[in-house]
Amino acid sequence: MKKIIKGEELQNKIDEAINMICDAVSTTLGPVGNNVIINSSIASSYITNDGVTIAMNIESEDPIINSILEIVKEATLKTNEIVGDGTTTTLVLLKELYFEGKKLIKEGISRIELKKEMFNSLEKIIELIKKESFKPTKEDLENVALVSGNDQVIANIVKEVFQKVKNARAIKLEESPNEQTYYELKKGYEFPISNLPEFLFVDKKKITLSNCQILLLDKINDFEEINKVLNDTLNSNQNLCLIASEIAENIKQNILSLNIENNLPVYYLEIPVYESSKYQILKDIEALININENSIGNALLLEIESETATIFCKEKNSKIKNQINKIKKELKKCYNSYQQEELENRLAKLETGIAIIYVGGITKVEKRERKMRFEDCIHAVETAKKGIVIGEGLTFWKVKENLEEKTKGDYIFKKALEKPFIKIMTNANVNYEEIIFKIKDSIFTKIYDIKNNDFEEISKTKIIDPAYVLIEAIKNATSIASMLLTTNYLIINEFSENKKNIEI
Repeated sequence: MKKIIKGEELQNKIDEAINMICDAVSTTLGPVGNNVIINSSIASSYITNDGVTIAMNIESEDPIINSILEIVKEATLKTNEIVGDGTTTTLVLLKELYFEGKKLIKEGISRIELKKEMFNSLEKIIELIKKESFKPTKEDLENVALVSGNDQVIANIVKEVFQKVKNARAIKLEESPNEQTYYELKKGYEFPISNLPEFLFVDKKKITLSNCQILLLDKINDFEEINKVLNDTLNSNQNLCLIASEIAENIKQNILSLNIENNLPVYYLEIPVYESSKYQILKDIEALININENSIGNALLLEIESETATIFCKEKNSKIKNQINKIKKELKKCYNSYQQEELENRLAKLETGIAIIYVGGITKVEKRERKMRFEDCIHAVETAKKGIVIGEGLTFWKVKENLEEKTKGDYIFKKALEKPFIKIMTNANVNYEEIIFKIKDSIFTKIYDIKNNDFEEISKTKIIDPAYVLIEAIKNATSIASMLLTTNYLIINEFSENKKNIEI
């Protein structure tokens, strides 16, 4: 059975969904934005001011509203996926674009014409934001970290870690075992493993093999192909590890028997990722251990944990340098975000290793909240490398002032671009009208510092944001708002318990 919702009923549901999600999330915008408590049926409740986390937890018992919420969430997910921040700003802009657009449609403008004008205006706004952006200094990146993390300890740790590893893909976040927040550097190449028996780790967290000989193959199915290297290694009493994407079960059993029953230092590792990733990881390891014609190489140190292994080398040989250059060339040609992430992660591990930040707190709730702020901070610094602007609220307002109003699309954007500034100020409980009057009176040479409750010169301010966060926020807000403005029907597929098939 299909249920069709249209006309005014649908418009009312869209209004309700947008107000529900945008109002809840927008309260967190700015340096003194509010927190939100999230109750979960599968975990303990927690507190956060992370926009995308709040948005993803908003649901309704009404299936019509839920359908619309899923569409709106797409805007936050897209912004978060690309720049890792700006999800709250996206929803603030989206709400204003939608409701201002709805007013114009009621006045008689064509929905399709309005959508076209909105995207024409969007191109002009993106160019105006780019004109406001400038290349960050080292100090600027530190200020971005402070603004995004809203905590000096978080900003300092992120700054130090970036100095060590240079790339956000090489930074991992984990909960600290205590109240302290700290980080450690792992200079090796970490990769995932699977099917390693748990009993190997009964009395230890990890297995450490120094000066380890490694036999690297794509697949190991025949005991004969490893027999010689096995005997040679065991006779010399050297550590040995077999690494492959697939290892036959009988070989695994033999290796375990040698290890446990005969107390011999021989292990096996399987790589449990998709076929393309397996091949790339094997190629990286091949360069790291400098394998010979017999597929044998050496690692200065091999650390094996239950789900990961890490290879450490003496120095970067020519094969490693060639592999690094190859990955950099692939990155220049790659436009797929998932593949870019994979390439950047591999590059970071080959060049600098990885950093693990252990996020501390008194309670698990506090740790989780701080972990989310670390995530925002790391993504913000990475994105800021492409260019920064002076305060997102002020920049959007300045862009609004510089945008010539030639079309209805320009008109609704001029309304929407005010909203981030207004929301930041109202969340801080200050009079935005007085603030913007003084800023405009200074010809945008001053900015208001909420934390210090005072104005400061633009040239001296530390209130800066990544330019591409603003660009992605306005792009994704426009995309979803324009789609909702041109939607007049919603079809709900309802299936009875006796009819499970789905029509396509």
